[in-house]
Amino acid sequence: MQIFENTTPELSGCVVALGFFDGVHIGHRELIKKAIAESERLSLPTAVYTFREHPRALIFPDAPTELIYTNSEKSEVLESLGVDILVFQDFSLVRDMTPSEFVESVLAEKLCARSVVCGYNFRFGKNNSGDVDTLRSLLSVYGIALSVIPPICAGDLPVSSGRIRELLEEGRVDTARLLLDRPYSIAEGVIHGHRIGHSLGFPTANLPLSDNAVKLPNGVYFTKTELDGKVYNSVTNIGTRPTVRDGETRAVCETHIIGYNGDIYGKSIRVSFYKMHRPETQFDSLEELSRVLARDVKSAVDYFEKEDL
Repeated sequence: MQIFENTTPELSGCVVALGFFDGVHIGHRELIKKAIAESERLSLPTAVYTFREHPRALIFPDAPTELIYTNSEKSEVLESLGVDILVFQDFSLVRDMTPSEFVESVLAEKLCARSVVCGYNFRFGKNNSGDVDTLRSLLSVYGIALSVIPPICAGDLPVSSGRIRELLEEGRVDTARLLLDRPYSIAEGVIHGHRIGHSLGFPTANLPLSDNAVKLPNGVYFTKTELDGKVYNSVTNIGTRPTVRDGETRAVCETHIIGYNGDIYGKSIRVSFYKMHRPETQFDSLEELSRVLARDVKSAVDYFEKEDL
């Protein structure tokens, strides 16, 4: 997959999928599937046109949208789905374009789109003034086809990135996993911690938490950790470690990888969240914490065996 950052490539023809695609959830996947089907029909590459930062980050800088995926994670998923070209545009370069200017300059002239695919609620142009009807009308001037993906529902509600953010912020990572079609995950390099877990017999891999990522509630989660090409069952705590009383006020992510005892400082790992087990709790002593951690580990092993995950 070719990736273009802060520039719109000049192509000789393609099928364009439009959207921000945060989380690349099951609704997004239907959109990408349709774009790829169009690409195969027309013998053209599939291009995803999106933005480096969520548009709200520029429109509402004091209240930016927390993201489900980093751009690198988004790229990884889109490539796995079969996308040929990924364009990460700087939103500031197009935010003041009218809908007509965007279609002419970006879709018709630079990308040379032959077909465009978007979601039913797609908005574009200055002040979000264009909708799918606007887009269809403007594209028709250039003979460009438009396919609109209807809402994909789970239960009675449409699947959306906003709905998934709410689920994650409530700790409902198991439900979010169904809408994402994969577990929510954090992929980072392991950093040094205070080694409290090691002293309790439960060494942990510590990962930094991004300021602009969606925030899981403090608590203990059943997770799986990918390390050196292998996947291990694990237990992850997100929180401020109140029992340790080290004065930490910023939430940290600590993962005990079950059955692994090697040195992983500096290595990149991926921690995938399957279920919230319990909220973070302050215990009366480190000994009591150690006993509870042992029960947490056993519960995680039992969970993954029962769920066959």
